[in-house]
Amino acid sequence: MPPLLEAQGLSKSYVAGLGRCWARVNVLRAVSLVVHAGERVVVTGTPGSGKTTLMHCLTGLRRPDGGSVRWQAGADVPYRLCADAIRVAGGGNTLAIVDLPGTAWAAGHWMEVLHTDGAARRGWLVFAREAGSLAQVADRVLALRDGYLYALPREHSRRVAEDRAS
Repeated sequence: MPPLLEAQGLSKSYVAGLGRCWARVNVLRAVSLVVHAGERVVVTGTPGSGKTTLMHCLTGLRRPDGGSVRWQAGADVPYRLCADAIRVAGGGNTLAIVDLPGTAWAAGHWMEVLHTDGAARRGWLVFAREAGSLAQVADRVLALRDGYLYALPREHSRRVAEDRAS
């Protein structure tokens, strides 16, 4: 089955300043990400690391400087569920994309919502400062640092499928 979401080589930078006094900040540097139907992925990073920018580039709320984003054929246009969540549906599959504020309550609340959402085809992509308790139910945990996306070691994340089998 093709991925529900595939991003290849995304880059995004911002320029600040006036005249000859300016600076460019590279927020995303060749970021690639694939999310399959039913997969649960957490992207972590410090404040200002580019988590929200990545989410916006993936959902079309912001245009990347380079790279490509492809959604599964027949995917709906992403739309906001609320201020910090976006839903995309395609081919009978659904992906909830959530940008968590830094509060522990928000992480606990969304973990409950995402974990009890039911349908096996429901996937989620969560952007948070720390994986915390979300890592316990995530298939993968990735870290956004210095504009690059890194997979965290296996001990920081575990596959939900292993638990479902037991």
